[in-house]
Amino acid sequence: MKKIIVPLLILMLVGCTSTSTISVTTESTTDTPTTVTDIPTSTIHEHNYVLSYGSDHHFKVCECGDVMEAEPHSYTITILEKPTETYYGLIHKKCDVCGYEKEEEINIDRYIDQLVFELSIDESYYIVSCISDYSYDIVVIPSTYNDKPVKEIKERGFCDNRIKYVYISDGVTSIKKEAFHLCGLLNYVYLPKSLKTVGEYAFNVNKIKSVYISSLESWCNIEFANEYSNPLYLTSEYNLNSTFYLNNELVTADLVIPDSVTSIGEFAFIGLSFNSVTIPSTLDYLGNNFFYSYKHNYAIERLYEYKNGYYFGNEENPYLVLYKIDKDVDYDGVFEIKDGCKFIFSNVFSYFSQKTKTEIEIPSSVKSIGSYAFSYSDAFNSITLSDNILKIGHHAFYNANIESIELNGGIKKIDDSAFIVETENFYYNGTLEELLEAGPFKLLEAGSFEFYYDRFGWPFYVTESFFRKINNLYILDSLGTYTYKNNNYKLLTRITVPTDARVASKAYGDAIRNCMSVVRVVVEEGVQSIDAYAFQFCYNLEYAIIPKTTIVDENAFFNCTYLK
Repeated sequence: MKKIIVPLLILMLVGCTSTSTISVTTESTTDTPTTVTDIPTSTIHEHNYVLSYGSDHHFKVCECGDVMEAEPHSYTITILEKPTETYYGLIHKKCDVCGYEKEEEINIDRYIDQLVFELSIDESYYIVSCISDYSYDIVVIPSTYNDKPVKEIKERGFCDNRIKYVYISDGVTSIKKEAFHLCGLLNYVYLPKSLKTVGEYAFNVNKIKSVYISSLESWCNIEFANEYSNPLYLTSEYNLNSTFYLNNELVTADLVIPDSVTSIGEFAFIGLSFNSVTIPSTLDYLGNNFFYSYKHNYAIERLYEYKNGYYFGNEENPYLVLYKIDKDVDYDGVFEIKDGCKFIFSNVFSYFSQKTKTEIEIPSSVKSIGSYAFSYSDAFNSITLSDNILKIGHHAFYNANIESIELNGGIKKIDDSAFIVETENFYYNGTLEELLEAGPFKLLEAGSFEFYYDRFGWPFYVTESFFRKINNLYILDSLGTYTYKNNNYKLLTRITVPTDARVASKAYGDAIRNCMSVVRVVVEEGVQSIDAYAFQFCYNLEYAIIPKTTIVDENAFFNCTYLK
């Protein structure tokens, strides 16, 4: 036997190693026994992990020191001190996984590095978005950066992120399209009084618990592009009347719009419901769908009744807005709207039908008619709209069946597809130029109309966007004589496509599609393409002159029966 040094290699099948000494006896080729001492060995044991945490992460740790599954905290945030115009707020954060808790006063300097700032084209202000690997749960948008104002949140600037709390400082005027789209964890939003416009789907989020504002007057004037622009809209699973805050005071079940407000924009309070709403008599404009509730058929419960119509307003005049009617009643003779009413709300007469057609008296006090107000209604023989009416909402008379409509010359704004209507006679007591100026179209010369581009960039013609189903159009000048007359739906008999227009198959109501009266189409050199179904169902179209360089979809003239 001889004394040798044996390297002791113990494979860690399970467990971990602790150092000790061991004596090993072995045999050599000379059969001399040898004792080996001071050789490290291992004690084998199973890991016993427990959940632990630090200030930023939670993890599993064994008593031996081995660490695994380290991840950032995933917090549920609650508001301790609500944000204001000058204060970002104090929040409580509790990790959903490990239970770690802390309070945090929002500090803008902590979050500034997660933002990207781009100068505007004229380099007068900054546009803000998030960094590409953004993973923070709090966003604070500053009012200035590098001594210049921050005015705009970029389109899709924070889209599809894990944000839970957003504070936007005063000075930001615009939130662009889809800015916070699909931020599925977003709970709290503070919006400044400087905000003017919010783009489509900017807050297409359904987990928002609280919205904070500092000025109801400013809120009423925000231009929301659609319902998904407003952070209130998709929050129906929450009790919204306890989560909409004005200067940290709950907006209660009784909403009072201050006298300083002269205009309430579209979708302003969409998603909310109230016991009552009070608006000032000085209100000049009431947007379409500024109320809508998921929870109730009607968003306002306490209303004033007048002859089967239901109104809201104020103590001085509770009949400012005709909000709904009793559609289950057969009216004998005349449906009377209360004198003093200024606004006919969206959808009021929609799908309203009578066994025998009746008349309707719209008082001269009415200033605007909401979207879809008379859509699909066949209750009325005729409607006369006074010269005090300034606006008619989109689709206001969509697919209504009314024998005669008379519109006076004071109208300032006619929204898209307002008069796609079944009617025999349409009288307009004003000039054709004034009418076309109010609507989404332009007059090029008598009897000929040029392309007009709507807000989506689609071109369309007057026959589709306005007079689609009118048999006779009478335009009356101030002396009451006919200056233009359209018999048998032949307002448009010739179309010339300008070189700077792209004929579209979807022209917000279909550009030339279904235009029964068009007979001849001339497409000028330079028009690049004609899309599918652009002239679909133009049954009387006989001739189409198209340059060889224009690409024509095989279905562009689908069902043009007489096309030669």
